[in-house]
Amino acid sequence: MDISRLVDWCRQYEAQGVDGITISGGEPFEQPEALEVLLRQLHAWTDRMSTSVDYLCYSGNHFRLIQEKYPHILSFLDTIIPEPFNVDLTGKPLRGSANQPVIHLTELGVSRFADLVDESPSEYGKRMQFTFEGNTVWFIGIPERGDMERMVELCKAQGLYLKNVSWES
Repeated sequence: MDISRLVDWCRQYEAQGVDGITISGGEPFEQPEALEVLLRQLHAWTDRMSTSVDYLCYSGNHFRLIQEKYPHILSFLDTIIPEPFNVDLTGKPLRGSANQPVIHLTELGVSRFADLVDESPSEYGKRMQFTFEGNTVWFIGIPERGDMERMVELCKAQGLYLKNVSWES
């Protein structure tokens, strides 16, 4: 997708209140030049807002590798959650598996996410955000394993049938 078009799509949500932008995968650092252009354009838009907008990025790469190869990209982020997802480890808030650290790069990142660093899912629970666009429902967040399938079954029991879901192959 053209980066300017993507930024324009994001801008349509400004009136609803934007306080954070999350970059996730595929793997954002597989296209470092495009990622940098995207972050520059997003900052050009959000830096003029009256409220602070945090930038959170997920990567399956090791943090040391990102520091070595992409320090200029890290300068656009407030928090990064690196390291490969491990299906054998349980998740934690903001993370799919417990091996993934939450690394704050700015004070804004600390203020937005510090309380989630060491919490276990049982203490905090995972949150999902829902938003609607036409006939499409977007689920934003990191569900526990099996949550989406359970949601499909609960909806079905109420007579609501979800079609074309992205988490089923």
